[in-house]
Amino acid sequence: DYERRLYILRKVISGRIHEETKGVDNGFYVVSMSSRTIVYKGMFLAYQVGAYYKDLTDPRFETALILVHQRFSTNTFPSWKLAHPYRMVAHNGEINTLRGNVNWMAARQASVDSELFGNDISKLWPIS
Repeated sequence: DYERRLYILRKVISGRIHEETKGVDNGFYVVSMSSRTIVYKGMFLAYQVGAYYKDLTDPRFETALILVHQRFSTNTFPSWKLAHPYRMVAHNGEINTLRGNVNWMAARQASVDSELFGNDISKLWPIS
């Protein structure tokens, strides 16, 4: 339940920032908001991760999983917004059907229901 509340909080904060900036991209992005998962993000090569995030070399630090995505931009200029990893997935950054997927999710938003989220479900909009 705590993770779910953090997720709702992240969506509410992101939504309010989006509203206040009238949809203008201001670079605001919550990379990690979880009590169980830390997402490290950077624009560097894989071998540089440990030097940049010192806690990863601390012997007291334990993890069951690490995912690193390293890629050079081929069709876009490197930017923080496009740097991997995202919260849930790593990919080559070339989602050619992004607009179609956003529209697909928006069309199904009204049919989404969850006992776990209850009345807070509307705070998750937009899903994309």
